[in-house]
Amino acid sequence: MQLSFELICGLVLAVSSPSNLPSAPAVDGDACRRISSPGTAARCAVRRSPVLEVAASELDAARARRERAKIVLPSNPTVDLLVAGRRGATDRDVNVYGTLRQEVEIGGQRRRRMGVADAELEQGRADATTERRKVAAVAVDVYYQVLVAQRRADELTHALEVARALERLAGERADAGVIAGLERDLARAARIVVERRVLDTRRERDRARAHLAAAMGSSATDLVITGSLTPPVLNAAAQPRPELASASARVRAQDRRTAVLRRERLPNPAFIAVLQRDGFGELVAGGGVSMGIPLPSPLGHTAKAEIAHSRALVRRLRADEALTKRRIAVEVESASSDLAGRRETVALYDVEATTSARASLDALAEAMAAGQLDLRSALMAQQTLLELLQGQLEAEYELCISTVTAAVATGADIEGWR
Repeated sequence: MQLSFELICGLVLAVSSPSNLPSAPAVDGDACRRISSPGTAARCAVRRSPVLEVAASELDAARARRERAKIVLPSNPTVDLLVAGRRGATDRDVNVYGTLRQEVEIGGQRRRRMGVADAELEQGRADATTERRKVAAVAVDVYYQVLVAQRRADELTHALEVARALERLAGERADAGVIAGLERDLARAARIVVERRVLDTRRERDRARAHLAAAMGSSATDLVITGSLTPPVLNAAAQPRPELASASARVRAQDRRTAVLRRERLPNPAFIAVLQRDGFGELVAGGGVSMGIPLPSPLGHTAKAEIAHSRALVRRLRADEALTKRRIAVEVESASSDLAGRRETVALYDVEATTSARASLDALAEAMAAGQLDLRSALMAQQTLLELLQGQLEAEYELCISTVTAAVATGADIEGWR
């Protein structure tokens, strides 16, 4: 149970501080037309996924909001220029008044706004990593679906040849009067059942290839998919889960928004510079400070309701973060248990049993022709051996999918799989 212990250890990393995922090997266009490993499928899907384009655009928007939060002055300077004519009984002149007004922030509002933008940027990065891992995991799942469908189709096609041979022998014996016509009908029915399964499996294979081609952004006819149902090595040095990093960043962002609302209750002062020339030829210069007067609620705006709303959102987001931690813990425990069980299931199908089953399936027609088996025994043996071989395929496929689920749960690298 060493692997189970490694997966449980991944839980400690999954709920720790976030870090960047290791970089995956580069992939070229030719490799995306010849998919030979789960890592290639994951990297090609990531490179061509529109979902990641959306995540990248949202991340760019978060960077733009951070740049906007860097602005020092809350508004641009305002210049007022007034010109007035004065006319008396004996003289007249022009008065000119100029005012320069600049609002400034106090109480560290800019620093707190940048803190909000930094938290939003961290959340955007974590969300982008989450989407990237989802795209990679789905691509690997579909890749294994194609592989198991291809192998199942090959196994059933071979079994169909055996069923046709049994049907042919049954027909010959029925025509010779050695066996009853019912025996021929049974052989024909067994062949039709196997042939139906072949057709169903081919449709499943084509459907899985279409899904994989869609993930690659190409056509199913251009893909050459090879590989084996051997589960990839699960890296014990798992990475922290980006979902938890995103939940933590959401809490920090909303908490900092609350701090911004508290600071915004303080009115921003505006510095004023005045320059005046009156009709007496005097030049008057001066300055001052303008500041709003906060009034108590409900007479004035105090942001009390907005602050209470923001605090409630912080409590809700902290509860979501706690739920995320618990969900990750359950996923890691479940993945560990499921992976151990799948390995035990695959171990049931030892090499000797499956090799002997294939050889016996091939020899059914010969054994029946030699009189070693009657038709009904041959049909029953065919069904039993075929179920054994198909069960082995299903067990290997489920082990591969369970490994992918465990990698997602513990934050292990998927794109680096060979």
